[in-house]
Amino acid sequence: MGDTLALHNGAGPWWGEGDEKVYVDGEAFPSHFGTGTEDYYGYSFGDQGTFFEAPFHAEPRWEGNSRKGFVTVTRTRGLDAIPFGKSLKLDMEVWHWSATRVSYAAATYWSPG
Repeated sequence: MGDTLALHNGAGPWWGEGDEKVYVDGEAFPSHFGTGTEDYYGYSFGDQGTFFEAPFHAEPRWEGNSRKGFVTVTRTRGLDAIPFGKSLKLDMEVWHWSATRVSYAAATYWSPG
């Protein structure tokens, strides 16, 4: 049904480089290979320094996409659900422009059947 990512960016530059990969039912190679957090969470080319909300994605907390601070982004998958039978795995590559620490917390929402 969707997911939420909360993080603390430990340095000034952009924290969200990396691609998302979705593996369905034990696939060896992902059936979905995306272009990164900014596209996955709906704000291409990085954050423009403001909160946003839309029917299927939002950024309810913004302090540090291009500076140090907290960020929360969320996405619902009402129109682009990923059907699976036995397993679903989503990997998000984590890469930062600086040698720093980024703390992440993620939550996933799903509905059986």
